[in-house]
Amino acid sequence: MSLFHVDAARCRKDGICSSICPIGIISVADDGLPYMLEGQQSRCIGCGHCVAFCPHGASSLEHLPMERVVKVERSLLPGAEAVDLLLKSRRSLRFFNNKAVPRELVQEIIETASYQPTAKNQRAVRWVVINGRENLDKINALIAGFFDRYAVMEPPTPQKRAGKILANMWRKGQDPFLRGARQLAVAIAQKDDWGYSDCAVGLTYFELAAHARGVGCCWAGYFTSACPHTPELLEFLGVKSDEMVGGGHMFGYPKVRVSYIPPRAVLPVNWIE
Repeated sequence: MSLFHVDAARCRKDGICSSICPIGIISVADDGLPYMLEGQQSRCIGCGHCVAFCPHGASSLEHLPMERVVKVERSLLPGAEAVDLLLKSRRSLRFFNNKAVPRELVQEIIETASYQPTAKNQRAVRWVVINGRENLDKINALIAGFFDRYAVMEPPTPQKRAGKILANMWRKGQDPFLRGARQLAVAIAQKDDWGYSDCAVGLTYFELAAHARGVGCCWAGYFTSACPHTPELLEFLGVKSDEMVGGGHMFGYPKVRVSYIPPRAVLPVNWIE
């Protein structure tokens, strides 16, 4: 059975699917109809470019039948001003109220984040969502234990002393690690050269999709630092031996919302022409 299908009645023989294939395994026959090169199906990464870029809806893949494909309604796309406002109004949120984000909304955010780009379209990122203060307090205790161990490692550094201070703050009833959040989303990937990058992109998609829905996030840096050095934490999260934690977001409904956008200096750019 062929992996790549073409609706001959719809195809305009414009060669778009052939030219857009990142692997170069779609060619054009003498009659102008595209086809997948013989013996090359195993090289297809399933990115769906051949489906997405065909303006006529003529191309499909075995795992991407047209009944599952959604047409881009360009009238619904936000303009640059709206996108800029979304990006610029994003802030790291550390003040959450006590209302939990419903599972259905979290699932919706993750479904949107699943459209992130990944290296070679491997889509190897998976998510763990932790709900409830009891579970997050377990994580906090494990993070505090990591910083206790970290503080006595040689050589002593200001960062290690600061970690001990944070652990003591937690024992006194404060929450310097997860900032009182009731929920935590964790991105997990395979241990390879692209794991951290894929997770970082996924977490960025998650954060922006959450922001668009009135949900605030904060990158869980202390949690991420503790994970590689805390086997109990990895076990609690269900991380396998060939996997790694690429990062996490504390998230929830904000106690306060952003009202203004302070200016920021434009990052330096070197133009090579």
